[in-house]
Amino acid sequence: MKKRKRVLIAILILTASIPALSEPKPDETIAESQAQGQAKRQAYRAWLDRQADLQAQLKAAAKRPDFLRDRPLSSNSQQFIDQLKNAQQALAGEKPKTGARYLVSFSIPQTALINMLQEAKRFAIPATIRGLVDNNMPATVQAVKSLVEAGQVDGVQIDPQPFTNYHIDAVPALVVQCEAGVDVVRGNLHLEAALSRIVNAGDCATTASALLQQGGIRG
Repeated sequence: MKKRKRVLIAILILTASIPALSEPKPDETIAESQAQGQAKRQAYRAWLDRQADLQAQLKAAAKRPDFLRDRPLSSNSQQFIDQLKNAQQALAGEKPKTGARYLVSFSIPQTALINMLQEAKRFAIPATIRGLVDNNMPATVQAVKSLVEAGQVDGVQIDPQPFTNYHIDAVPALVVQCEAGVDVVRGNLHLEAALSRIVNAGDCATTASALLQQGGIRG
């Protein structure tokens, strides 16, 4: 019995010698959580700042795209490029009573397209494309530069309206408009042949004849 009492007393003494673990007060827990959250937010902002700086450095160090490089161009070539870059043709308003348009597309093989544009320049007929290449201005500028470097061409416009107005779903097509009406010649004809066809059997024979004369053709 005495031995059991001694063991019990020893356990009580040992228990009393171990300091009790204090529970954190509610206010201290909230403050610590807030401090940790604030530290995480600051670290995240710092990471975002580093990413922004890195992106800026990469952008500054990146090679400029070929279509943005400065290259010397002739006055005609520069005008050609500027027309495409700033092309915002009026899609409404009074239509011209007389005139002609040559409707083409970048889907035409380059060699054939250059020949067509050179013909259009000869007869002072503006060549018109429906829209941007892949709906992308840089791609369009690059396509135009390729034409400029390959052959002396000018007068290209961007205007989808005549394609819609005259129901043009295939190119090339020549549209000649006058007070008497509109003549449309579809198909891969030389402009001289297309204009001659209008002179012989079109409503706008006088306008077509004037365009032929402007190109040095006497009828």
